[in-house]
Amino acid sequence: MGAVAVYVSKQRDLGRLLAGRSSMPPPLFTLTADSDDELHAFAGRLGIRKDPGIPATPAGFVQDAVVRHYLLTQGERDRAVELGAQVISARKAGKIERATASGETQPS
Repeated sequence: MGAVAVYVSKQRDLGRLLAGRSSMPPPLFTLTADSDDELHAFAGRLGIRKDPGIPATPAGFVQDAVVRHYLLTQGERDRAVELGAQVISARKAGKIERATASGETQPS
């Protein structure tokens, strides 16, 4: 079997979006991959429909291509890890998404 090409990370900055609420929602996780094909195939194995969560775009005046990812619940994240997804930091996930969008190889 080849190298792991599918990744899960904790969704970051959720607290800022929900500041002032009396209760915090359960954590969300991001599923991403080295390619869109790998991402959608893996999501299918998890039973998630081919309709990714909110696409991420880099901030700035000129927007790059939209990078696809899926938002997962804790249970979906756990199943993804059982199926072979690699747990990574949110920072590394961002690097992978930017590299995928620009057609570069995976950053180290």
